[in-house]
Formats: sequence, C-alpha cells, structure tokens
Amino acid sequence: MRTLIIVVLLLIGVIAAVAVCALLSSACENEVVQSAWAPRHLWKAVVFQRDCGATTGFTSQISIIGFWQSVPHGDGTVFVADTDHGRSKAASWGGPPVEVRWLTWRTLEVRYDPASRVFLQNSLVMPVRITFVPEHQR
Repeated sequence: MRTLIIVVLLLIGVIAAVAVCALLSSACENEVVQSAWAPRHLWKAVVFQRDCGATTGFTSQISIIGFWQSVPHGDGTVFVADTDHGRSKAASWGGPPVEVRWLTWRTLEVRYDPASRVFLQNSLVMPVRITFVPEHQR
C-alpha cells in the first residue's frame, strides 16, 4: 500500500511539472511583422516580435526557416534585440526597427539600429550567411 501511495504521488508530481512547463512555454507569443523569401524559395527570413508578458519588453527577432515550415516558434535564431530602454527608436510592433534583404539565395543582409541592445547575432544559420549592417533609422 505504501508503495502505491509513493507511485501515485510521484505521478502527480510529474503531471504537475509537465503542466507548469506547458504553461510557461506558451506564455510567449510570436507575431510576424515581415518576411522575405530567398531567391530560390528554399528559405524564408522572418522578422517577428516576441511578447513574453508584462514583465518583459518587446523585442525584434529574426529566424530563417525552411520552405516547409510556418511561423517560427521560440526565440529568433539569427538576431534578437530590444530598444535598450528607449535608446533605439521603436518600430510599430514595439521592438527596434530591423529590415531583411536577400542578396543571394544563401546570403541575407540584416539592417538594424545600432542604438538597439543586441542579444544575438548569428552570422551562419543552416547554409545561409548573414551580414549585419548597423544603420541609423531615419
């Protein structure tokens, strides 16, 4: 009987932990604000705003996804930045302004405000090379 109680309590603990993880992971939402297909349509650069609730500010994030994928889930894989408490101008979605442009089917250019606070800048994602151009916004 004692073993059964321990097993039931462990099972309840595991279920509670899974439920908490599911709730926390769904606390953030990604809203696509811009996307651009690579010339051969194998890749798409997606600019999105990630909102994780009232205790965090808005960010501008960029991911590269394959033609078979839809909206990115999770954090950006190419670029993540915020306005650094207003040092950078905010775009209409709340994060700092960013622009993406494909130079070739394997080369992406990212333009961003140098006043923004950058958390992530990956220069290679999958077979795509990324160049970053700090550009003061008009």
